[in-house]
Amino acid sequence: MIFEPIELELDRPRRFKLNLLALMTAEQEINRRRGAGVADYVAIDNLVMESARQSMLRYFPLDLLVVLLWAGLNEIDREEKQLPITAPPQIGIDAVLELIEASPWTRPRLAAAVVDCYLKITTKEPAKDETKDEGKEGEDPPPPLAGRPGSISGALQ
Repeated sequence: MIFEPIELELDRPRRFKLNLLALMTAEQEINRRRGAGVADYVAIDNLVMESARQSMLRYFPLDLLVVLLWAGLNEIDREEKQLPITAPPQIGIDAVLELIEASPWTRPRLAAAVVDCYLKITTKEPAKDETKDEGKEGEDPPPPLAGRPGSISGALQ
């Protein structure tokens, strides 16, 4: 499934896109910046979800926000310039800090937009039930297991 980029207000309106490559890049960079050894390596999913859960009580970690923005902005740049996956990032981490400072949005608003984008690409929407499109409106689908007498916890009959 391909997801469209979102627009963030930084120094100017900028397109931002998270995909697997951007998430993998962010995961490698945040672990490198935090000095994580092989045994201490933390998955980006754990970092984002734990930070999002805890940000209800306090701010989203700035280093994680910067790295996610850096990865998503560079992914858009890579796609637009049709650069290979192995191309070095065009926007540096320090530049992202300056973009955040120039943004009219607050850091919590930026973090919320990034987390919403993350959730959109990492969760799948429920599949469309096509049986209702076949003229069977109003009818409930049959239960997943046929109604059989007896207990379902015992041996099969």
